[in-house]
Amino acid sequence: MWKRLGKLLQIAQGDRFMIAALLLQAFCTGIFAGSLELGVNTLFLENVGADGLPLAFMVSGAAGILVASGYSYFSRQLRVRAYGILNLVVVLGVTGVLLVGFIMWNGAAEDLSNFVYYTVFAFSFPLVLITLLGFWTTVRGFLTPSRGKQLSGIIELALLGGMLLAFLATPVLVGPDFGIHYILFIGLGSLVIASGSQLYVLSGHGSRRGPFSSRVQTSGPYKLFSHRYTALMASFVVMGIMVAVLLQYVFLSETGNRF
Repeated sequence: MWKRLGKLLQIAQGDRFMIAALLLQAFCTGIFAGSLELGVNTLFLENVGADGLPLAFMVSGAAGILVASGYSYFSRQLRVRAYGILNLVVVLGVTGVLLVGFIMWNGAAEDLSNFVYYTVFAFSFPLVLITLLGFWTTVRGFLTPSRGKQLSGIIELALLGGMLLAFLATPVLVGPDFGIHYILFIGLGSLVIASGSQLYVLSGHGSRRGPFSSRVQTSGPYKLFSHRYTALMASFVVMGIMVAVLLQYVFLSETGNRF
């Protein structure tokens, strides 16, 4: 089946394992993003409540801005391979620290417990952000522009498939003997698998053109808004994200108040 799919997509024999690793990474990254978002939101509403959402969103937004600024800086300073490895270390380290802290202080005093929930909620969005940025950096570093157009749809489908699987499986798994917090550990396990796949891709096995030798090409925020076309596109993206965050805030507030 894999050989037929490789021939259908016109993938060279030596690159098929690399493409399979990218698809596995996309699928596991989707599971991590979906399970983290669903688990963290549910735990926050159950233990802190909808009244704590405004402060939590403000802290999360500030953390996201800092993470995006750091990504832009390091992506210009490091080569793609070095940046990918650094991204893996940071994501795995921060995720592990948050989950360990959650386990240790889950039953602590109310103030400390709320601080833990605020911290996990605030850093969940930046974690998903840098995970996706690192993933697409790997994809752009490995695939040529023509191959990227050819395979981007399948890679995006694998990413969305992982998210949908996390959303569909969570209500089925959660029960009296399986708490919602266990979903976070499933996400961590998926992240470990995705990291292993990314390390395999970054190692360059099976590639004959020496990928990941150049730095990530970024224009920076000032150059982005200096041209009318790119400024218009960037404004469209910014407004779209603002609307998405506003809708999420309203949804979580109503969910916490009503259910």
